[in-house]
Amino acid sequence: KVAFMLPPGNIIAHHAKYSTEMQDFFENQNYHGIENADTFRFTILRNPRTLLKSAYSYYSNQVPPARSHFNFDNFINSPEKSWTNDTEYADIFRNGQKHDLGVKELYGNDNIEEAINFLEKSFDLIMILEKFDESIILMKDHLTDWQLTDFLYMVKNQRSGSGSKSTDNLSENRKIDKWAKDDTIIYHYFSKILDQKIENYGRAKMAEEVEKLREISKKVVDQCFTTPRTDQTKTLPAARWTHFKCQVCRGTFLLTQSSLRLNS
Repeated sequence: KVAFMLPPGNIIAHHAKYSTEMQDFFENQNYHGIENADTFRFTILRNPRTLLKSAYSYYSNQVPPARSHFNFDNFINSPEKSWTNDTEYADIFRNGQKHDLGVKELYGNDNIEEAINFLEKSFDLIMILEKFDESIILMKDHLTDWQLTDFLYMVKNQRSGSGSKSTDNLSENRKIDKWAKDDTIIYHYFSKILDQKIENYGRAKMAEEVEKLREISKKVVDQCFTTPRTDQTKTLPAARWTHFKCQVCRGTFLLTQSSLRLNS
């Protein structure tokens, strides 16, 4: 059981394995006097074809199997030669999203349908990275008291080159699909669900909202990243996150605030 207390807050966002225990902790307790019955739960999935290549590149020359076969082609042609299931980073190089979603331990390697059912019940929205803007608009549709300016975002540390997007290499794609089979099944299942949500929302309306979101985000990015590399501070457009400022100092991007809070 969870035996610790966190400071008061409205959001928990962390790069960690999903846990029903943590979910119960936040939803079934009167947490610092806050009723959590209306908790909105969401996560995001990425196409395993690009995720696996990205992970391989990120961990290159650091941990096996990336350390032993720097060339991704060598790895995916015969992944079993350098991959074992008993290493700390094993899941990263096979079905990493299944691991991060916490369903590997619950349902093992055979019950993928039960794992999918569990995920459907556990999350209010499962976003898709390749349709990030559309996913944001659907989230806004859930959080009815939020405005578009509350969803400003910027892309950082994005890889360039072939590893940043799915390629037309059919042979490589088939090998990745086979090697990361469970992740592939989960991804395509929820990708279809997202497509249906977009259809229900209205494609014309979705395109209009996505364009607005991109325009607002671009203004913020342009304002922040075109600032000369000196100690300067700029205030972002008013939004749910109040007193939010963008500071560029010696080429380093920082976000600072004098009173950061989330209005309920």
